[in-house]
Amino acid sequence: MALDTFTLIASQYALEEDALEDYDAVRAAYEDLGIIDTYDAAVVTKGPDGKVRIVERIEEPTRHGAIAGLAVGIPSSHGTPFARFLAPVLPLGEGEHSAGVAFTLLVLSALVAIAGVALAWFVYGRMPVRAASIGVARNPVNRLLLNKYYVDEIYDALIVQPIYRLSLWLARVFDPRVIDGLVNGVAQMIIGWARGLRQLQTGFVMNYALTMLVGAVAVIAFLLLAHPR
Repeated sequence: MALDTFTLIASQYALEEDALEDYDAVRAAYEDLGIIDTYDAAVVTKGPDGKVRIVERIEEPTRHGAIAGLAVGIPSSHGTPFARFLAPVLPLGEGEHSAGVAFTLLVLSALVAIAGVALAWFVYGRMPVRAASIGVARNPVNRLLLNKYYVDEIYDALIVQPIYRLSLWLARVFDPRVIDGLVNGVAQMIIGWARGLRQLQTGFVMNYALTMLVGAVAVIAFLLLAHPR
């Protein structure tokens, strides 16, 4: 099986005549020499004012693909030719649309595509497109599409910013005042207890002996009260 080669060539020319000369050479290789099976080619120029203009173009693969797609996609009562070709592997499903319905859908889809091309030509093809005008909203619908239905703005307002503000409040208020305050409060309480208990450590033996005596008296009194005769 022969291996086809796909080649992509893009060049920049200082002169439009040089680009047209190479364009004609590729066309001659296709039409006269027959060494190219099919090709797409275009010569695009940009003027000093920034206007982009298509000087020459040809789209052979697009034409061939459109013709082939139309041939294999024409519906009938037994399905499309492509569906019948795949029938041994992918059997035709029961209850599919009739040929009339399928053909109607085919015509409608073609009309929608043609309407899209016509609308694009009406908006952009009647005059050269200025590079500076690309991405500039012309009407509310265009602005809505350019801003991607404001999905990013809505996501930022409803999710990103609330979480960001909550994170700032947790970092600047809750953490230092509640978390750190709780930990530091426990530490300060223990320090206070330690300072109070430190007052009992006087260093005088008489005070310690007196404390022991008071404790002994307290123990004896407790025992007498707990177990009276």
